[in-house]
Amino acid sequence: MSTSSIHYYCPVSFKYRLPALVEFVKSHFNKDKIVIICNGPKQVEFLSHYFILLQMTPCRIVATMSQEDRQNAEQRFQGAINICLVSQSIVENVKLGNPTWVVEYAVPTALSSYVKMVQNIKAPKWILFVEPNNEKAFIERCKSAGLESKELPVTVNKLPNIVPRLLGFLDRRYEFYMSSQFGYREMISAYVNSENEEFNAQKLNLLEASISFGIEHPPKLPLTK
Repeated sequence: MSTSSIHYYCPVSFKYRLPALVEFVKSHFNKDKIVIICNGPKQVEFLSHYFILLQMTPCRIVATMSQEDRQNAEQRFQGAINICLVSQSIVENVKLGNPTWVVEYAVPTALSSYVKMVQNIKAPKWILFVEPNNEKAFIERCKSAGLESKELPVTVNKLPNIVPRLLGFLDRRYEFYMSSQFGYREMISAYVNSENEEFNAQKLNLLEASISFGIEHPPKLPLTK
């Protein structure tokens, strides 16, 4: 990272993670360019549907897009659109322009690749969401790898309860509902396949993790390889 860049970590449980993300985006939507890195295309789709319903239209970039569609999305983000949702697997190959913030809303695949990604993208401000109990040790390893990090605290009792409205949206919109189902599976798969021991699917509170996708009863999924 450049000397002017700041890497933050946000220790917040899954129960409050989506509300924390939404409130962050709302507070910066009209003044900053925000990249949100997702586990994969279904989480991109889920957040895209949700932000549109909240009247914060994003552009989205995933690996399956044509070159023309990707370029159009890149141009929209460099123009009037202030939110870009992008799959983690391709983010370093996307022309992001000069984002103010990059939000790592995905599970880091490995320490070395995560540090490299942060250094290569060179955003002025970067946020990594982590579970406060099990995943903060990853931050210490980031620091040991030369990535200085500062805590960005969240006052969870001031966050709105978005779940009832989210469930209402999902109940009335089939594509949104399906993206939540597959987005959750995508996230669990990212935990299972992460090389970082701190990101352990078996230690997740699955009820809280699933509700961040508007799923009240998490499906039974494999939590190990």
